[in-house]
Amino acid sequence: MNKGRGFQNGWWLVVITIGVMFASGASSIFTNSQSLETLYMILGELVLIVPIIIGFFMINNEKPNDGISEAIGLRSFSPVLLPFILLLPIAAQSFAGFIAMPIQSVLTLLLGTPDYTFIGGAADFWQNFVILCVLAPIFEELLCRGVLMVLFRRYGTARMLVWSSLAFAMLHLGAESIISLFLLGLLLGVIRITTGSVIAAMAAHSASNLYSLIMLSTPEMSPAMQMIFVLVTAAAFPLLLRLYLRRADSSGVWKNTVYDGNAKTGFSSGLAVMTAIFVIYNLGVFVSRLIGGDIFYDINSMLLY
Repeated sequence: MNKGRGFQNGWWLVVITIGVMFASGASSIFTNSQSLETLYMILGELVLIVPIIIGFFMINNEKPNDGISEAIGLRSFSPVLLPFILLLPIAAQSFAGFIAMPIQSVLTLLLGTPDYTFIGGAADFWQNFVILCVLAPIFEELLCRGVLMVLFRRYGTARMLVWSSLAFAMLHLGAESIISLFLLGLLLGVIRITTGSVIAAMAAHSASNLYSLIMLSTPEMSPAMQMIFVLVTAAAFPLLLRLYLRRADSSGVWKNTVYDGNAKTGFSSGLAVMTAIFVIYNLGVFVSRLIGGDIFYDINSMLLY
């Protein structure tokens, strides 16, 4: 019997996840050791097994007759779709950069850019590859496109995609990257639904992180080459997505919406708590930049150039 508390349980699971992540990273504040920093980064991904296991119990409570592996999509997918699955998230990064440019510019000005100093610093390329392209896709997809999508699915495909993608973006905490992460989450959710496989979402997530890792670990392209690459990949994204959906959704899963969308979510105190954590964290970042004069420095730099 479906207990009908998937929305509430899902958001409390997100709160538990952020608590576990904070706890695992707390001791890293007191060390400057590069080797220990790498260890904390690995631990930060491995600890996600805790909320994932808790999520398995929640799924079992919601749908006790469903097998966990079947429910979260631990199954293979057609290798014919692999080129699309690997290329789509790369093109999506460029596409998202264009459509979100005005809002993203304001967020970047207020909150700065994500800290990527660990690339080539605290860990070399292959250590970062293991963390970003192996561990992160496995555990983050099991949680967000596996457990959370199952808990949210009774509320309809659209809401399931939105809530799971929002959770994925908020768990990274930085508001300066919330738009790109949310849009990536939507794409990964579409891949998860159309293939029926969370493993396909893991592959796409890994491709996205590998692309970012390569771009951050190698000498920058000339501005002209970079702009051409971004323009080409951004323009290719709608076409790639259309071709992918035509190829992947031959059975009409995406068009016909397989999940019942009549259930009401109700109020979730877990969502309220997570929103408060997210706002307070980013407000702290903003105040820190304001006190340090970083915002005014960036404004002056923009005016000069």
